[in-house]
Amino acid sequence: MADFAACSGYYMEMAAGIIVAENLTLTGSIWVVTDEAELFARSAQNAYKQFQGKAAFSRLMTVDKMEEATQGRVWTSKVALSRGLVDAFGGFSRAVAIAKKKANLPQGREVTLVELSRPSPTLPEISRGIGNTIAGVDRTLKELLLA
Repeated sequence: MADFAACSGYYMEMAAGIIVAENLTLTGSIWVVTDEAELFARSAQNAYKQFQGKAAFSRLMTVDKMEEATQGRVWTSKVALSRGLVDAFGGFSRAVAIAKKKANLPQGREVTLVELSRPSPTLPEISRGIGNTIAGVDRTLKELLLA
């Protein structure tokens, strides 16, 4: 983690076996927020429970322990380490050193970083995404109103 990794940033980190945070990293906020809290309360609560469950699972904690550790807040890396949200301090080179150790590679061995990313979406793909989002919100609102 670099400067800030909360919510979706932390969500992506959960897939790693070891989470490394720089000394001044702010992390946590295991929560999902919506502007229209009354309309989306059920959806937000469901998303929160799913996120919290995945975060607890990835950190080998119970859901109650994760709630106690996070409290829906953002923490400095020092506090996050004490609460079990990260495993070590350091930057990219520290993360690489830990990965080498876990892979039983000599620390002096040079490794190549392979970045896996998707190409930027095309305009038609963006349009479809917006349409799907609007349809999803419409469907969610109908479900909430009918519930």
